[in-house]
Amino acid sequence: YKRLVWLYEQLVSRAPNKAAYWAALASGYAHIGKIDEAVNAARKTVSIDPNYLAEAKLFVESLGRQL
Repeated sequence: YKRLVWLYEQLVSRAPNKAAYWAALASGYAHIGKIDEAVNAARKTVSIDPNYLAEAKLFVESLGRQL
């Protein structure tokens, strides 16, 4: 997962308004234990595309946090 996180970090730096990249990055962060980063990436996803709100909310709550 660390390599995938690196890849998605590169993608969001090149296309910062692509919500799908941020969502994937959030998932990757969660898999490697970077919970704060995962929550922040999920929040960024929703700020770009509010259609991700329900999914992001469930994801963040599964990490024991609030969106």
